[in-house]
Amino acid sequence: MDRLPNLTSFRVFRNKLTGFLAPKFGLHSRLGEFDVSENQFSGQLPENLCAAGVLDEGNILSNLTKNNLIGSGGLGKVYRITINRSGESVSMKKI
Repeated sequence: MDRLPNLTSFRVFRNKLTGFLAPKFGLHSRLGEFDVSENQFSGQLPENLCAAGVLDEGNILSNLTKNNLIGSGGLGKVYRITINRSGESVSMKKI
């Protein structure tokens, strides 16, 4: 991830991946989309995943509302989360 400072999207869903995400994952990136659903990762999400200020727990939780619902499926609902004052947004799945 240190070599991908402009990474904005990381989607590896439905790949049956195992193991854990490195503690430095996302530390130096502009990560706005992060989907690792339907894998078999162990452990916790790295604390640095939100280090760039793009995602934070309070912002995510406050936007998981019916007004921000943009889709749903067998594994959960997808919400639009506004990430900064310029109005940029990301999609977040709640499972």
